[in-house]
Amino acid sequence: MPGSRDYQRFDEAALLIEPAATATMLHTRLLWVELHKRLQRARQNSLIVHRISSNGAKETLSNNVILTLLEDVFGQDNVIAEWNVVKDSQDALHAGLHYCPRIDFAVKPLNEDGNIDHNNALINEAYVIREPLMNEIKNSGRTCSEWNLNENPRCYLAIEHENKTSTKHRLGSLINAGAIGKMGIVVASDSKVYASYDRILNYLDFLQLHRKQNRIRCNFVVTEEDTFKEILRRNAQVFRSSQIRR
Repeated sequence: MPGSRDYQRFDEAALLIEPAATATMLHTRLLWVELHKRLQRARQNSLIVHRISSNGAKETLSNNVILTLLEDVFGQDNVIAEWNVVKDSQDALHAGLHYCPRIDFAVKPLNEDGNIDHNNALINEAYVIREPLMNEIKNSGRTCSEWNLNENPRCYLAIEHENKTSTKHRLGSLINAGAIGKMGIVVASDSKVYASYDRILNYLDFLQLHRKQNRIRCNFVVTEEDTFKEILRRNAQVFRSSQIRR
């Protein structure tokens, strides 16, 4: 790989030989410079691809762990990963007419077939049965100042696992989790993401306090990934113990 001393030798040699040769030497030097730049870019791109690949593998592993823990607590048939909220829709929400988010994890019962009263009764029952767990999750993290559950959710729990760098993306995940679930849960991958959500929630409280925004339904909680997984592990053990006693 050429360095600055190599380029200097080219320049010094060019002063000692005839013009035609000098032009050739300078052309060669320019080719070396261009090659050096391209190799640097290729190395940088390789590092970026490796970083993206590593982060993607880490995120996939974390999602798999969370999925397994959710299935341990709520039952394998009651948890949907990467849930498309309109895929099996039989109500007014259709992909062609509306923005339709995809939720990282949805916990049944669902509310997508138009039988709103019946479905909401099932969702409310599921919430009451697991209310101690819901309170534990709620108290483990941060939420808005006025807690009020979603009265017409699309599923029991809507869970977003968030590690994206964009604050706008994080805000969108928060809003979607609250709009889709009876209770929305955002799982922050680390303390940095959690701190970002702390600022977002302060902002939402500010909007309501100063009447910049109509009442925001506050049925979502932000908790850190390690805390969330530990809560699920403890409750999975309790669930398995109760099954054995039966």
